[in-house]
Amino acid sequence: MEVLCLGLERTGTLSLRAALLHLGYFDVYHMSSPMIENPPDCEMWVEAIDAKFNHKGHFPKEKWDKLLGHCMAVTDQPAASFANELVEAYPNAKVILTVRDSPEAWRESVVQTIGKLIQIVSPKHIREPGWNPVYHLQRLLAPRLPAQEFFDKLLVAHGGDGVAEEGVQMYLEHNEMVRRLAQSKQFLEYSVKDRWGPLCKFLGKPVPDIPFPRINDSADYAKMLTKLRIYIALGYGVNLLKVLAIPILAVGAMYYLRE
Repeated sequence: MEVLCLGLERTGTLSLRAALLHLGYFDVYHMSSPMIENPPDCEMWVEAIDAKFNHKGHFPKEKWDKLLGHCMAVTDQPAASFANELVEAYPNAKVILTVRDSPEAWRESVVQTIGKLIQIVSPKHIREPGWNPVYHLQRLLAPRLPAQEFFDKLLVAHGGDGVAEEGVQMYLEHNEMVRRLAQSKQFLEYSVKDRWGPLCKFLGKPVPDIPFPRINDSADYAKMLTKLRIYIALGYGVNLLKVLAIPILAVGAMYYLRE
């Protein structure tokens, strides 16, 4: 582990991942790693979340190595939620804090992207249906992603439901925490708008002769959300058919036996 990029989501983390890969850092862990590329990782992330946020068990250095030992760098969530643990586990790694133009810009970006993702994949009224029978029915029919438990637990631990109201404070507190952790380390506070120059100087790498990657901007995210809505809607339809199939088959069997 050579580089810990501990900025929050929606601070150019996927573009930074692509840049680090181009600079020779392989592999670079990102939220897409457990969610898309290797869902079995979610089991260990759930264990790490339970250890830190729910005081269940312990997640020592050996387990971080098992989870991230194939990586030379990390960026985005869930690493950002474990900044303290990763700095302790990998004390010789350089630290990068990715930032936005302002806390307000970060909050607005999260609300318009990840906030909408949460409403599609894991709305609070399905996670906590209370006494509302409609919500319980929706929970029964809701399709579950392979990474659903991990996504739900990280969402609660990270406070994702409160970004609209508390996002500015969350951003400021997280960034200040990373700055404190990095006081005695090689540290770069970085915006992807600054492109290759500061990043390559900090990492001691030559500046590539290609444009700096720009990935997962708001337009890309909107396209992904459209596809996800279709996928989730189809999942609801399939689950509804499964639920209806039991009484339909039962009625059919009774009719057949009566005949």
